Amino acid sequence: MSNKLKATLLLNGQKKESKFWGRRRRSRAVVNTVVYVCTLNCQNGARTSAVEPCSCACNQGYELQDDGVTCGDINECLYHEPELLYTNEHPSNEVATAMTCTNGNGVGDATCLAICEADQTCNFVWIYGLGRCCFKSSMTVNAAHPLRKNNYRGGGHYYKVSHATRNCPDDATCTNHDGSHTCFSSLLIQ
Repeated sequence: MSNKLKATLLLNGQKKESKFWGRRRRSRAVVNTVVYVCTLNCQNGARTSAVEPCSCACNQGYELQDDGVTCGDINECLYHEPELLYTNEHPSNEVATAMTCTNGNGVGDATCLAICEADQTCNFVWIYGLGRCCFKSSMTVNAAHPLRKNNYRGGGHYYKVSHATRNCPDDATCTNHDGSHTCFSSLLIQ
């Protein structure tokens, strides 16, 4: 008997003769991964990813609103202090900035807040009690994504950061525009 083995297969109702050469045919397991396309329509911004999970990142001069998709104009003529949202708890659904988390920022919130304010993609910051900062571009809090308690290593503070700063000198008039501002000084140069 030869090394060839003939087998007759029934394929779609037709006989088809195949030859197997004494080798086993290996079948590869196919793993189907479901990928959901991001369908957010970010106003005055862009999606952070083409697939889920995704969020909106705002263009410069805009900040993410509470709905998570609208980017509202920052009034550069106003100066806003960071807003403390939570103490010893933080959202369970967050999107980190490229900086993610950093250590060794000292005790207190000022250094972490200054780092976040300097990064236009940072809209929220979780500050641990011992100088660790975690920078976030967006977050969601709702029934599906509740707050998480965190008292680890002294707990912490969760802030919303505004990127509005004093953009004009004290003697200039600031006028806000959609996504921008202008300064006008009434001093005459002699």
